[in-house]
Amino acid sequence: MARLQEHEGKALFKIAKMPIPQGAVAKTPAEARQIAEKIGKPVVIKVQIWAGGRGKAGGVKFADTPEEAEKIAALLLGATIKGYLVEKVLVEEKLSIDKEYYAGIIVNAQADARCPVVMFSTEGGMDIESVPQDKIALMNVDVIRGFKIYDALNLANKVKVPSAHITQVARLMVGLYETFKNYGARLIEINPMVVTKDGKVLRTARSSPATAASPSTIRPLSVIPSWGSRWPASREPRPRSSTRSLGGWRRRICAGPVISPR
Repeated sequence: MARLQEHEGKALFKIAKMPIPQGAVAKTPAEARQIAEKIGKPVVIKVQIWAGGRGKAGGVKFADTPEEAEKIAALLLGATIKGYLVEKVLVEEKLSIDKEYYAGIIVNAQADARCPVVMFSTEGGMDIESVPQDKIALMNVDVIRGFKIYDALNLANKVKVPSAHITQVARLMVGLYETFKNYGARLIEINPMVVTKDGKVLRTARSSPATAASPSTIRPLSVIPSWGSRWPASREPRPRSSTRSLGGWRRRICAGPVISPR
């Protein structure tokens, strides 16, 4: 399995016909300027490295003009951020964000389930681990039946997504599940899923200048619940492990091959 950067992960979502911000990858300052000229409005410039917290590390900048985009790209390209050499940047339209949601799918390896579980929250743009349980809607998915548009609508309705954009939100969740299924992922997230002030719902990385960037991820991880039920020994991964809380569930996530557009 491959490891993907943010723009590569977005390409997979585009295949699933999920709306994403207008933009392209630049490997030179001149290319960044050309992309900004084509977009024709303020842009966000994000380093493409395999690490989170890029904004806090100085890897996410904003430009109001193509000339400014070129200057910022010149500063970022060739820099070392979080231990990674920056070889390319993603230049995207800057969004006017009205609301942020979270959507994610993980393999529920509990003995009585062992299926994908879809998670949706009205608290996007932050770690799902820190979101209160009453703001998260969950659904175990029967892999034979799949995840349908009415399932997504029910999840969104549980956390009171406004009717004005609930259908767009539901369609993005269905696209997320299709991507999860088609690429054999163990974890996939949109954080945040944004509603713009003109009413569009997009899958995007965070683009608030005051906050760190948090791109969506696709991670085929081996997940073992910490409450005791275990996978068959032949399937149980052996690498080093770390502890993570996901929506109030403590899990040991064993490191393995990762697809992570970060």
